Amino acid sequence: MELNNVLDFSRRGSANISSLKRADENFLDIVGEANHAVLYQFDPISSRWNKMEYEGAIFAIRGKQMPIYSLLLLNRLGHRRFS
Repeated sequence: MELNNVLDFSRRGSANISSLKRADENFLDIVGEANHAVLYQFDPISSRWNKMEYEGAIFAIRGKQMPIYSLLLLNRLGHRRFS
């Protein structure tokens, strides 16, 4: 791995941690992550999946108190986050 890629990853990691701390005061650590996720909701009446207004990076995080583990999606489509 090139040094530039390592530095970019380090900067991105710092930015993610800062964003997660702002989004969730219970945040302690990142357990896992995916660069892109989209949230859908199933409608049992029509038997269809409907895309919601949530799209962005998703993180499995560990908290300082209950809930210890949770998912947090940093929404790129708006200011609302999903957890």
